[in-house]
Amino acid sequence: MGNKLVSLKNKFTLVITILLLLLWGFLKDLKNEQLKIAQGHITAIELQKKALSLIRSTHPQSSVNIKQALELINLSGINNSNYLNTHVNIQRSTHTLVNVLKSYKEPSISKNEFSKLITQEIKAYEDLEKLIESKSNAIEQQHILYSCIILICVLASLCILIYNYNKTVSTPINKILKSVSSLKTGNISCEIDYHSDDKLGEITKCINTIIHNQKELAVFAENIGDGNVNYKYRLLGDHDKLGSSLTNMAQRLSNVTEEERKRNWTTEGLAKFSDVLRAHNDNLEDLCIHGLHSLIKYTRANQGKIYIVNEEAQDIRLKLKATYAWDRKKNIQEDIDLGEGLIGQAAMELETIYLTDIPEDYIKITSGLGESNPGSILILPLKSNDTLCGIIEMAYFEELKPFEIEFSEKAGDAIASSIASARINEKTRLLLDESRLLAKNLQSQEEELRQNTEELRATQENLHIKLEDAKEEMRQQIIDIESEKNKNISILEGCVDGVITFDQEGKIEFFNKSAEAIWNVSRENVLNKNIRELIKMELKITDTDMYWEYFNDQQRKVLDIRSEINIFNNNHEESAVLITISKSKYKNQYLFTAFVQSISVELF
Repeated sequence: MGNKLVSLKNKFTLVITILLLLLWGFLKDLKNEQLKIAQGHITAIELQKKALSLIRSTHPQSSVNIKQALELINLSGINNSNYLNTHVNIQRSTHTLVNVLKSYKEPSISKNEFSKLITQEIKAYEDLEKLIESKSNAIEQQHILYSCIILICVLASLCILIYNYNKTVSTPINKILKSVSSLKTGNISCEIDYHSDDKLGEITKCINTIIHNQKELAVFAENIGDGNVNYKYRLLGDHDKLGSSLTNMAQRLSNVTEEERKRNWTTEGLAKFSDVLRAHNDNLEDLCIHGLHSLIKYTRANQGKIYIVNEEAQDIRLKLKATYAWDRKKNIQEDIDLGEGLIGQAAMELETIYLTDIPEDYIKITSGLGESNPGSILILPLKSNDTLCGIIEMAYFEELKPFEIEFSEKAGDAIASSIASARINEKTRLLLDESRLLAKNLQSQEEELRQNTEELRATQENLHIKLEDAKEEMRQQIIDIESEKNKNISILEGCVDGVITFDQEGKIEFFNKSAEAIWNVSRENVLNKNIRELIKMELKITDTDMYWEYFNDQQRKVLDIRSEINIFNNNHEESAVLITISKSKYKNQYLFTAFVQSISVELF
């Protein structure tokens, strides 16, 4: 309301100023008109004075005929006998010339008297002229006074207009311009201190709103930059393109962050899981226990159990190998056939089963506070090269997310690969032990053969027939031993790991095909050479033990079960391998066997 009054004041002041200017113009025109009229009267008076002087000076007679005089006066233009009496503000005690002449009863008048009358008439005109000039001067003075008053009023109105303009227009516009100039340079701390309900006030409110919105956007952008992608920003409307773009960017960053968190969680979990499996790969039972426990803890399961395929049975059966937090007082099924229950179904179809609608009588999760139904069940088939190795069943209070199920499946594949590798390693060690035993027996029999030969030579004459028989029998035994040895060597040749046997001095006695592939060298170029040419290691002997120690430019470490080292092949290419060294003693001589597995082979 106050701003509307200010606007009305401006309009009223402007109207008054215009009216004053119009009044000044009207007064100026009125003055000019009055002066023009007065000047006309003065001109007429001058002409009449000249005419009267001319009549006075040009009349020759000593007496003047009144009738002729009146005609002469009429001809000269002095025909308004009442002019002097009727003129504004003119008062006379004597009559005008025409009236005096008309009042004479005589037909003539003397020249002197006539001249006296004319002189009086001229004197009256002169007085009238002075009176008109005085009135003209008064009009001029009055106009000057009125002009000064009007000028003062106009100047006052202009001052009021300028003041109101500066207050309501110029000052707000300067503030707006200053704020906008700062705003265009990126300064958003430049709100306008102007409050009004007029148009400039509305513009100011809009600019302050824009600055406030820019501050909100800046805070929003800072939170996004600091990683707080969940900061809530309220859109200004359907056309808030910048806010909508930042909101979409924050949502995309949130999605990327969440996906990155899932990837990191999966990658870190698989790395830890691989370390656990690698540390217990030499024992199948330890592998199952630690693999199950590690998977349950990382996925926050409440209980679980693992079954592996029983290879000793004729039909494929699953045998319970390890449990976690399972109530052992209850009847846990030790053996499960394919297709039997959910576990047997998952084993037969080789597909993951995930349940969220759990029957009341399926299983219970037991804790110190009592028993409760699980929120979800996950049954994972353990597959290695599409071959079933076992089954893991885990129970959760909460439901799993898709990426957690995917991680569990990858971890299950890793357990399956480790189970298959552990079984192959066990078989390989058994075959190797059998091969060493046969080799020892062969050496023993060869020694006995040499002794018998010497004895037979001493009694050659008497025991020639028996010697021949003994030779034949011994030859047959050697053939059998060689056959068994070749059989064992053939088995070791088919082993997926590189197998190298060497004595205490490091002399290589056996080098299989897998080892040839790892070092990219044929066995003919390796046999009878020192193992140190293939692997940087040296034999350490203590009072209680004998072991091999690996060394390179950065480290030294003892080679035990599945140690990770670097080797160089025949092409001088470096690669990482896992090595296990076992030792055996024969006739005070230690023999060593190295099992080498390339890490480049996918474990899971």
